[in-house]
Amino acid sequence: MWPAIKKEILEGTRTYKFIIILAVFMFFALMNPVLNKMVLPEVLKSKPLGVDDETLSQMVISSQRDCVLSYLGDVFEIATLVIVLLLSSIVAGELRNGTFIFPKCSKKDFTKLVLAKLLVYGLLVIIVSVACSLIDYAYSGMLFGTDLPSTIPVIRSGLLQGLYFIYIIALVMFFGSVFKKPISAGLFTLIPAYGTVIISQLFNLDSFTPAGLLAESNLLFNEISIIIAQPIIITISLIVGLTLLTVLRLDKIELVGS
Repeated sequence: MWPAIKKEILEGTRTYKFIIILAVFMFFALMNPVLNKMVLPEVLKSKPLGVDDETLSQMVISSQRDCVLSYLGDVFEIATLVIVLLLSSIVAGELRNGTFIFPKCSKKDFTKLVLAKLLVYGLLVIIVSVACSLIDYAYSGMLFGTDLPSTIPVIRSGLLQGLYFIYIIALVMFFGSVFKKPISAGLFTLIPAYGTVIISQLFNLDSFTPAGLLAESNLLFNEISIIIAQPIIITISLIVGLTLLTVLRLDKIELVGS
């Protein structure tokens, strides 16, 4: 297992995937408070055409809590796209380049290879998500003052959002094993990645989908609600199921000429 993990770490370092993912989260963590404190108010002062005073007042962010919520929304929308496009090649790319032929010929278990990818990038997004949420919390507190007296809800939000990103990584690996082309894997992953949230909001299905993780993270509650247990179990089950399907697909696929 360790050689497979080491390979993913070296590959992620060589291709700058780790740095790019960290940079995206860090950019929003640092720029979000500045934009909301200094840039957005100046833009709103000009009263854009067609926007009334009530709408303008709702758009103004004037507290640490609102700023953290703004960060969570922004980073989900953009980081999801970056993660999907960046990691669309971790399975599909190996199929396209034929590098999976060697473990296939040596009769190695694909389970360890797939789990290594999920572990390395899953741990990365969890750590980065929590760390950058705390950075945004601290920076927005400096600019707006502190109205979130504890870091507990921020850490919890980062963990829940990170788990959702792991679900996305499992999706991109599965679609990569199906389509063998990174661009196809990425495009098909984006549909459930964003669609899960849209459908859950439209039909009030947060408790039954991974989107419940994001809905709960946006509440920024100190207390851990027992309701969140169901989306967590469902998300972990989907991650396990998608990982198993990826392994089964790789075991059966014809790698020569793929």
